[in-house]
Amino acid sequence: ITNFHSLGTIVNTVTRSNTSSALDQELENKRKEELALKRRSYPARADSEGRDKPIRFAVRSLGWTEIAEEDLTPERSSKAVNKCIVDLSLGRNDLLDVVGRWGD
Repeated sequence: ITNFHSLGTIVNTVTRSNTSSALDQELENKRKEELALKRRSYPARADSEGRDKPIRFAVRSLGWTEIAEEDLTPERSSKAVNKCIVDLSLGRNDLLDVVGRWGD
């Protein structure tokens, strides 16, 4: 909607479609972030022969970070841990260098 000011100038106003579009974009961004944090499981084995053979993974340490106690509930812990992994991988949490991730 566009309104005309008393001096003849055009004043733009926020319309429902503008706010709906902004909310839709915000929801889409949140969905993408949650998808990035979503746990990805190792695929199940198709054959039954190799079930007794252990699966081995090469891992490296990303450092450490704190997780709030309230985030360690059964419903929230997986998401909290995955968020920590992503944050440490991307160097988030205002850590200046890799050494800083290891604490004092």
